[in-house]
Amino acid sequence: MFSQNQDNPLSIEKGLSALSLHPFGNNAECMGEWCLHREDPTKKYKSLPYGKLLTNAELQEDIAQSFDRLKKQSESHSWEAHSQRKPIC
Repeated sequence: MFSQNQDNPLSIEKGLSALSLHPFGNNAECMGEWCLHREDPTKKYKSLPYGKLLTNAELQEDIAQSFDRLKKQSESHSWEAHSQRKPIC
């Protein structure tokens, strides 16, 4: 997400918001190109345990706080994406 949004801190903030909400079934911030659940909310969540949403409210709050701290640094993250080295295969 960081490398896709070089020089675009607002998109990084939106992506971080989506990532903190998505595993709990809130797809309001999700971007259409990577969230299939906006179109089909019944679709199974492949990357979550048993394909089910997370439900622990305390975990959700902890994740939201962690991502909020990252969002405050979104401008520096958008710049750092320029300096990330590409892997040599």
